[in-house]
Parts: sequence; structure tokens; C-alpha cells
Amino acid sequence: MKYLPAVALCLLSAPTSSAEPVRNFTVRVEDPGGLPVNFARVTLSNAARMLVAAGSTNEEGLLKFAGIAPGSYLLAAAADGFAEHRSVIQTGVLANFTVKLSVNPVVSEVTVSAAPGEVQALADISQRANVIQSEVIAERVVNSVTDAVETEPGVSAAKTTPWMGGVYVRGLTGKNVSVHKDGVRYTTSAQRGGVSTFFNANEGLGLASIEVLRGPNGAQYGSDSVGGAVNLTSRAPVFTDGPTRIRGEWSALYFSPSNTVSSNAMADFSGERWGLVSSVVGRRANNVRPGGGSDSRSALTRFLGLPSTIAGERVRDTDFTQYGGSLHSQVRLSATEQIAGHYERNQMDGARRSDQLLGGDGNLIADVANLMLDFGYLRFQSFRPGLLDQFSVTGSFNTQREERVNQGGQGNPAGGITHQHERVKSWGLNLFGQKRVAGHAVGAGAEGYHERMVAPAFTVAPTTGVVTLTRPRVPNGARYLNYGIFVQDSWQPFERDWLKVNGALRFGGASYRSRASESPLVGGQPLWPDDSLSANALSGRLGAVVRWWRPLSIHT
Repeated sequence: MKYLPAVALCLLSAPTSSAEPVRNFTVRVEDPGGLPVNFARVTLSNAARMLVAAGSTNEEGLLKFAGIAPGSYLLAAAADGFAEHRSVIQTGVLANFTVKLSVNPVVSEVTVSAAPGEVQALADISQRANVIQSEVIAERVVNSVTDAVETEPGVSAAKTTPWMGGVYVRGLTGKNVSVHKDGVRYTTSAQRGGVSTFFNANEGLGLASIEVLRGPNGAQYGSDSVGGAVNLTSRAPVFTDGPTRIRGEWSALYFSPSNTVSSNAMADFSGERWGLVSSVVGRRANNVRPGGGSDSRSALTRFLGLPSTIAGERVRDTDFTQYGGSLHSQVRLSATEQIAGHYERNQMDGARRSDQLLGGDGNLIADVANLMLDFGYLRFQSFRPGLLDQFSVTGSFNTQREERVNQGGQGNPAGGITHQHERVKSWGLNLFGQKRVAGHAVGAGAEGYHERMVAPAFTVAPTTGVVTLTRPRVPNGARYLNYGIFVQDSWQPFERDWLKVNGALRFGGASYRSRASESPLVGGQPLWPDDSLSANALSGRLGAVVRWWRPLSIHT
């Protein structure tokens, strides 16, 4: 904790100027030769993908924005015959910005995850990050959204089975890599130690990007981001300055190694004051054909030294069916206020832990049934609320449900079959505000999540049908609280951007409680006792980017 005074100094450094920020500015869109591009569509969005302003350029390639609160924004420009351009602009200082379009797609170097509430260029953040845009996600995803990170530098895809996976960051995964959806906590306190059961319940078609922060970020995302943090951002609608626009997209895929067939459809409805993006997906993945014709994880090969092909050319029990959809809507209440709503539902049927069956440990049954996700949030965003430049409040819910059915190995068909139902219900509230002044972008936020576990468990004797109540993985009725308060600052002390400093402080806490009164009685005794645990901590981080010679920059 000895570095916290330096972080506090960064956060509380006195302003060096009180000049009135520029709220009106002009964007000029040019082609590769420097000629103006008329009727180019230009949008301005904040870190939460809330649309701040939009319009089309005139005959001179110009578009004027008025009354924009100081801040960092994602500027996107597109025109017929050109690839979409995305860049970060810092409003409040300059009165003119120039955008040069290209015929070839340009890799986006923009992140909204390094500092919550801030849009930043990757070159301006002190830690390393991967940003995977929607176009790349669509190319890579075959069986699950985990496919999107497989070829990323510094990141590994963990796949226990074709339907279940996660992201390895700095050699850590599961409960050590936090996952957020549009800034809302997606992982729950009941997260397993290995890969996430529900990570692939997210569908790639509805994502605008996947961002992976490589490095601990507990000061902003909580103590479970020891390895890093993953933020999934949803596709958002774009308001029009004319008639309602309707756009559709459909795709189909066939993948021979697993005989996977999938179909995706998306519709985008955009008006002057509202917008809606909807997507649906259906996927049937069949048994996987192993590379080289042999499955090295097979129990036949590992324990008996026999070729896995004895059981067939394909890996048994790797098939599953997935279907679901999402809705993401935004409504403009006024020039400075908006509401965004998001809901998604996803389900997987026929999933099995092939790594624990013949293709792994040799168990007789290892099914995961009724795997369902319901996730949603409602967000209010104001871009000029009094003393702040922007403020948002978000209420969210997250319900993750599964049923594990297992029967041990040793080839005993009379062994007990255990059933463990788990349903985590999480309700959350997030607050965030930001103010820019004299080179500082000071933000503060608070969040809290209340989670409740519903987890009945029992064992069935196959020969007699006798049902015995058993202790679940997590006690039925267990309650979790997860909360935190943080403050952050991104500081550019000089007009020339040769030095950028960022820091954050967070006070976070968590508590767990289970009660014996929630337990069934077996032999007159509860299956678990009263139990509770509370913990809290103060964490901080400090980083800087030094760029005194333009081709070279140092990130620390």
C-alpha cells in the first residue's frame, strides 16, 4: 500500500487553468486525397455506447456539433465506398477535428474498459489491452464466443468442452478474471474456480466488441480481476436525423470438424429519438472430430493406452444445442438525457462434460441440463447534470441457472446419481459521474450487488429409486453482497501530450452468509451449519505513458 500516497496526489492534483471549455466544434470528413466527403454519417458516443450526437456532413464535408459536454468520445464516420473510421476525440479544448476515411478497413485502437467512463486510444493507456471488434468476432466465432479470443496475443482461450470456456489472462481464469457486460458485473460470487459455465451464454452477433485488460485492475473492477478483466460491449442503435431506418443482417454457418450448423439474424431500427437492435441465434454443434484422428484426453488412451478410435472417429458427448436472442434499445429523452435498456436470454440443451466421461475421467454420467441465462439492465444517462459533465445510474439483474447430473466412474451402473440444481439471482445498482477540468478527467463510481443462491440437491439410487437429500456445492439460500466505491483520474499535465498519468483508488467489500435454517434435515440434523464471512480492502493503481519522441512511448 506504500504507493497509495502517490495515487492520491495524482487524483487530487490542483487544476492549472480555469478556461471555459469549448462545447461547440466542427468535424471535417475527407477522402484519402484530402477532398471533402459529403453525406458522411458521423456519430459521437460515450464509453457506455450511449449516442451523444449524430448527423451527416454537408457539401463541404463539415458537420457542426453544439452543446457537447467536455469529455472523451468515440467518433465514428462512414460513407458509401469507404470503410468505417473510429477514433477517440477529446472535446472541450479544440474547435475543429479532421477525419480521413480509407477504402480499406482500419483496425480500431480504441478501448472503453481501461478506465470506466472514458474512451481512450490504446496508445494512451498504461496497461496492455486487446480490443476485438464485431467484424472480427463474426469471422472467428463458430461454436462459442470463446472462439473470438483464440488468436489474440497475450490471451488464451480455455475450452473445457466445446460449449464451455473462458479467457486465460496472465495464466489465470475463472474467478480470477472478472467479466462485465456493458460495464455491469456479469460474473457472480458463486463463480467456479475454473472456466465460467456461463461465459459462452453470450452470443457474438450481438457484441460490438470484446475488450480484455491484461493485468490486475482491482482498483476499478474489484478483487476478482487479479489476472485481468473482460468487458463485452453490446451493439447499440444509432439515431437518425430523418426518417426511421431499418437494417437487417442474416448469416449461416457450417463447420465440418464438428458438423456445426448455425443461423444468426439481426435487425436494427433507428429513428430520431429512439433505436432498437435485436438479434436471434440458433446453433446445433455435433460431436467433434479430433485433430490427427486421435483424442489424447480420452480415458481409453490415458488410462489403458488404447487408441480413442475404438469408441469412434469422433469425440462422444461433445454435441449441444444453443438458442437465444437479445434486445438493446435507447430512447432520447432530451438533448442531454437518454435511457438505455438491454435484455438477453440464452439457453443450452444437451450439454455434457465430455472431459469427465469416456473422453476424460471415465464417469458414467456428467450432464449439464437446463443451462439458462437471463440478463438485463436499465440505464439513465445525463451528459450535463449540474456540476458534472456526465452522470449515469444503472439497475441490473442477472439470473444464471444450471443442473449438474453426475454418476461416478469405476464402471458401476448401480452408483448413485447426484442432481445439483443451481440458480443464482443477482440484482445490482451502479452510479458513475465524471468531471473534466484543466487536463484532469476525474471520475467516481459506486456499485453494489445482492445475490441469492437457490440450490436444492439430491442423490437417486438407480437400483431402488430411493432419493437422498445431499449437500449442494453452495448451500441453498446462501446470500452474497458485493460492493465498492472508486475514484479515478486521467491527467494530462501539459498541452503537448508527451505525458499522461492515470490513477485510481477503490474501497471494496464482500460478504457471504448461509443459514442452517435453510438446510433440509437428514437424520434430524441440518446438512450445513450457520456460516458467514465478510472482507474489505483498499486498493490502488498508478500508471503513466511517456512519449517525448513520437515513434517511441513508454508505458508503466
